[in-house]
Amino acid sequence: MSKIIIRQGGVDDIDSILELFKREIPQHWNKKPKDFWIWINQKLSYKNSIISLAECDDKIIGYYCIVPKLLKIGGELIEAGMGIHAVIDSDYKKKVSIMDVTNLAYEIAKKSNIKIIYGFPNDNYYLIQEKLERWDKVDRYKSIETKILNKFNTQYKLVNIRDFFNQFMNLDTSLNELVSIEKHILYYLERYINHPHSHYESFFVIDNDT
Repeated sequence: MSKIIIRQGGVDDIDSILELFKREIPQHWNKKPKDFWIWINQKLSYKNSIISLAECDDKIIGYYCIVPKLLKIGGELIEAGMGIHAVIDSDYKKKVSIMDVTNLAYEIAKKSNIKIIYGFPNDNYYLIQEKLERWDKVDRYKSIETKILNKFNTQYKLVNIRDFFNQFMNLDTSLNELVSIEKHILYYLERYINHPHSHYESFFVIDNDT
């Protein structure tokens, strides 16, 4: 059997990484995959992402990524990382463990002065992180989508942010939160308005009486 290599990856591996994603998680990578990968790893990260790969015969068969973030905790900034996209090629699951891939990423993160790693694992992966990797579980959150934009009280109106872009760029983004990702206006711009899949429409809610 060919030797499986665990190594650090980078932007030069993007095409091979996307081939793995298309094979194993195509539901998340069927639209602008390269733009989406760059958006996550470069637009939403304050420095280069930590990428750990499993490779066999010049083929990427495993992947894990830690996206560096700055967490503001009680007014103090702490280097942290968000773990995303733990993937193993189905044909190799008996030959390589996802923990072999994640362990390298954790080692690199520790050497890079990252103090905290957090994530939002799916149903298949959270048990591995909780039981085997001994992550501390904060809670299991349910997501919700709702369409209520046309149900605001008539004293309010919605104005698309793109129509008032200058006002958006001058917004005060400071929030009084105990724990939060360090955000600035360019973060909101990339996270919501420049999302490569155009998931969001962003609005100002304007009180007509003021």
